Amino acid sequence: MASQTVLIVDDDRSFVEALAAFLRENGYRPLPAFSGRAGRDLLKEGEADLAIIDVHMPDLDGVNLLAESGRLVKSPPVIMISSDDSVETAERCRAHGASRFMVKPVPPDELLAAITQVLDKHT
Repeated sequence: MASQTVLIVDDDRSFVEALAAFLRENGYRPLPAFSGRAGRDLLKEGEADLAIIDVHMPDLDGVNLLAESGRLVKSPPVIMISSDDSVETAERCRAHGASRFMVKPVPPDELLAAITQVLDKHT
């Protein structure tokens, strides 16, 4: 059973809570953050093995948070998620180091497969 910590950064509280429950059911330790700034603080603590970050948040944009995470001593791999399915958004995320870009709503089995693949690649 997996025991990695997955940071979830999204300003949609219901999405974060649902994803946290899903991750717990699948053996992961969710670490919820309901804003970009809260996510940045948790990233700095260095506990996350993986981060799932929403692109559009009002206080700190997910792409800027992704760019900041790349400058940390211990930077986890990042899966970016967004309801914005534009090619430009996906390219911006990849250019700043995202391991994966997924469009909401993300089917749970696809997200779980992406988490497993990204963690396997980075551990």
